[in-house]
Amino acid sequence: MIAAAIDIGTNSVLLTVGERAPGGEIHILDDRSEITRLGQGVDHDRLLRPEAMARTAAAVAEFAERARRLGAAVVRAVGTSAARDARNTEAFARLLRERAGLALEVLSGEEEARLSYQAVRGDASLGLPPGDLIVVDIGGGSAEFIHGDEAAIRFRASIDCGAVRTTERFFADDPPTPAQMAAAAAWLDARLGALPDLPAGAPLVGIGGTFVNLAGVRLALPEFQPGRLHGLLLDRGAVERQIARFASMPTEARRGIPGLEPKRADIILAGALLLGRILERRRADVIRVSVRGLRYGVLFEMMAGEAPA
Repeated sequence: MIAAAIDIGTNSVLLTVGERAPGGEIHILDDRSEITRLGQGVDHDRLLRPEAMARTAAAVAEFAERARRLGAAVVRAVGTSAARDARNTEAFARLLRERAGLALEVLSGEEEARLSYQAVRGDASLGLPPGDLIVVDIGGGSAEFIHGDEAAIRFRASIDCGAVRTTERFFADDPPTPAQMAAAAAWLDARLGALPDLPAGAPLVGIGGTFVNLAGVRLALPEFQPGRLHGLLLDRGAVERQIARFASMPTEARRGIPGLEPKRADIILAGALLLGRILERRRADVIRVSVRGLRYGVLFEMMAGEAPA
């Protein structure tokens, strides 16, 4: 069986195509992403912009066609924070049906958290120990926090403090002023304060573009190399140094940083700041990076919950 999952996020669209072999293992045939910024301005008026819907629908249509050429019998498109928050999501859903021939499935925050956890918990390549696990997914519009073990998810929450939302709300100057940085940090701390005290010492795994790009910058990679990024440990000191580095330069200068996707240069500071506040709150020294996010959970579920090879 060949199937494809398309994750339509606030900031980017991601595609994963997989094939289930007779023995049950899953082979990944394609894995790619494109930044389309569907959630541009959604935090302000809860409306998807026509131009944002058009460029996102074009990317989804291209990905769907690619998946079908690879033999995907089923293509599942899921929307997250921006699609949940917008008052005109149905207009975007109609556009997807017209351009890509796909039905848009808008995930609740809890469903997004469940699938994200599944993508990490079932990934043997991460070498995670048994017992407690906390998965953190920093997206453009929201951040998901999921605590569980092998048996079940114990807690999950979706908080509207993603990298795009934080950038649009606080960083009017480029680079932000110290006052803007302080205001953003205080707001993030308040949002994170709503989380319960999760088990101390539980390993943390981060998914989403923020983590992948911070890991890429940590290694100064000239190009995306998932094999080197997957499983990398980001320590708190490295995150704090990156925050200071990003805050010291305008967006245009950030675009030249090795390892950073140029289209993410305007929101990487907010994503790094959020991660820094999470590590501070958890009193955690490190977080492990996974390049396999929500779309992998969707794909594995489509294939009867088979774990990745």
